[in-house]
Amino acid sequence: MTKVFYRTMRPYKNGYGEVTKYIEDPKYAQQPKAYIRGLETIQKDLLNIFDFIEPTEKNLKCYSFRIHELFLRSCIEIEANFKAILTENNYKTDLDKLNINDYKKLAKTHNLPNYKVKIPYSHDKWSIRTPFANWPDGKLNWYRDYNSVKHSRVDQFKKSNLENLLDAVCGLLIILSAQFYTENFTRYGGKMRINGIPPGTMQLALGDYFLISFPSLDTWEKEDFYIEDQADNFEFTELDFTKIIK
Repeated sequence: MTKVFYRTMRPYKNGYGEVTKYIEDPKYAQQPKAYIRGLETIQKDLLNIFDFIEPTEKNLKCYSFRIHELFLRSCIEIEANFKAILTENNYKTDLDKLNINDYKKLAKTHNLPNYKVKIPYSHDKWSIRTPFANWPDGKLNWYRDYNSVKHSRVDQFKKSNLENLLDAVCGLLIILSAQFYTENFTRYGGKMRINGIPPGTMQLALGDYFLISFPSLDTWEKEDFYIEDQADNFEFTELDFTKIIK
């Protein structure tokens, strides 16, 4: 790709090391920090829940009003990011008409199934979350449960459980990382940026709590790689989502 798509993070052929150069360009995305702040507040509330419910496999089916509230907020924030990507690439102008079939296109364009997020302080298998692994061909159980509890909270309340909440928060982190890598748009402070990390290696994610593994280079199509511009003079263009078939 000789140009960079809006809100679409992709590696160069030699890796992810310098992707923040185009991400930092003001033309790349509208108000990116506003979306990252959504993650930061949700993550803060999640850690507060961890003060009362230990994130262990035995507690994954635990549910409560606090989990329910944060579960819905996380999924709403995911939808806001889906809509931002699609609309800034001029896919559709009517946000109310976007639905799951539109969102599924992002599984291919942003390689969402191949992201992994790790819950810190645990070495158990459950702590590696891949919330978009079943897309685009299958269903996202946690997202289906979100719609169930949203429309029928009393009858479906048990679906507001810790496991679904973790997948939703990790899903939010992934969709943000698929746009902004680990760039938090903080002028002062923040974490040190580490370049040259081998693909597949877990590294500190946006928000400085979870660990994330970005898709390995062999999961991208050859035509998907961006061409690195040493002059930092990036051109941006719209991604034509109408050509993406589920």
